[in-house]
Amino acid sequence: MTELRHSDIEPLAEQLRVLVVDDHELNRRVMQMLLVEFGCSATFAACGDEGVELAAVERFDLIFMDLNMPGLDGDEATGLIRAAGASRSTFIVRWTTEASLRLDPGLYDGHAPKPIQLPALAQIVTDAARRRSSPCRLSRSAAQNLTLF
Repeated sequence: MTELRHSDIEPLAEQLRVLVVDDHELNRRVMQMLLVEFGCSATFAACGDEGVELAAVERFDLIFMDLNMPGLDGDEATGLIRAAGASRSTFIVRWTTEASLRLDPGLYDGHAPKPIQLPALAQIVTDAARRRSSPCRLSRSAAQNLTLF
């Protein structure tokens, strides 16, 4: 994997609209701090229902979806987002501590483990930004094959 520097990512991520759906406030705060460093505009949802509502009316460039939440879990919420609404074709990353779970390519474009490491986040943000500026959809393999340090 090519090493990404902060200066390489910031221009790509400028005005990248990111939705983070996670029921834990600490996780949302950490992602807020990290995404701001990359120049992203971040919106946060504390549950799957709220994430679905936000994604229905606003087109996000990238969504981080927690898998285990009360109410709608990540898979259910992602399925509803994919079915209809402004963000149905958005790059959605399953974000969970359960790395052993098999990724459903019909729902997710990639996987990011918790806690997320900066190299992985940088690669995901870069892929989403490039996808936004490209008329064609990026390969899912870029986000799926992240190696963390």
